[in-house]
Amino acid sequence: MIWAIVPAKMLEQAKTRLAQALSPAERQTLSLAMLRDVLSALKGAENLDHVAVITADAALAATASAMRVEVIAERTTGQNEALAAGVAYAREQGADTVLIVSADLPLLSAATVEQIIERTLLAEQYPLVLLAPSHDGAGTNAMLQRPPGIIPLLFGANSLERHQQAAAEYGMPVELFRAEGLAFDVDLPADLIALSSSPEQTYTQIALMQMGLPQRLRESPHHERSFPEPHIKASIE
Repeated sequence: MIWAIVPAKMLEQAKTRLAQALSPAERQTLSLAMLRDVLSALKGAENLDHVAVITADAALAATASAMRVEVIAERTTGQNEALAAGVAYAREQGADTVLIVSADLPLLSAATVEQIIERTLLAEQYPLVLLAPSHDGAGTNAMLQRPPGIIPLLFGANSLERHQQAAAEYGMPVELFRAEGLAFDVDLPADLIALSSSPEQTYTQIALMQMGLPQRLRESPHHERSFPEPHIKASIE
């Protein structure tokens, strides 16, 4: 059984790097919209058996429940500790594979989710760790573990390198999976501008347009100096 787990921060703590460009209410609206996009992609993947969100935020939990996604109450301090508890819970429920996915991937599609799972199903290695890097090459936007819990969770600064090192230390095969929907996360105003130009129609894009953010950010006199353009590249290796 393959589970997907999405960790979702408290809304008041979400997207603090956008604090100079967005109001607290706008950041919360953005976070809710991105969670809807991620959950829609996961729910639409045919080869995924179960989807869960782990959070301590009531509004995020309500959003997940409304989308018929299981909510795991976050009872520990720290993202990695909370995720470890979620992975343990999934394993207790019969999961033999767990896919951890960031909650801020507005371009994630069901097709991409199906690709990463298919890659796992076809892989000869067992056990196996798959890592999906962020577009800057430093972060881990998704991790698949088969079986669950085979390496420690080290999300945070430079997590991609740290996860690779952990896999090597534990003697676990590790592969990288690259795809635009998994690489493109939202951290900077330039990311929002790039997202608004995408041909996709997502919950996040609709929210951006309703809030008038793309035009406002483009007109910012500090845009070019303060917010470097993101690097977006779609590939699988």
